[in-house]
Amino acid sequence: MTDSAADSVNNTVISVEEFERTRVARFKDLEGSSRPMLDAIIPGQEREIYQVIGKGVSEDPEQIIPITDNRGFNVAIVRCAPGKGTLHHDHKTNEVFMALTEK
Repeated sequence: MTDSAADSVNNTVISVEEFERTRVARFKDLEGSSRPMLDAIIPGQEREIYQVIGKGVSEDPEQIIPITDNRGFNVAIVRCAPGKGTLHHDHKTNEVFMALTEK
């Protein structure tokens, strides 16, 4: 890796340190929220959400988001037990759900 990285949107160069601080999120450093949405307190819907890029649809105002320069793109990781998770819902943002384990 070079000492700087090009920001393709602004055509500016940022240092590796700035890139690391503003555009890298490591799972071990993420802080999850057990109250990402109001429905998370309903029995059977318990889950923890880790916002990685952007706030997304999380309703937790105290959650720390490591990459805030999201330019309309959000990434979150949801951890929940088998059979639990988000209720059926609808909103204007697109979502993709992927199982990270087979359980």
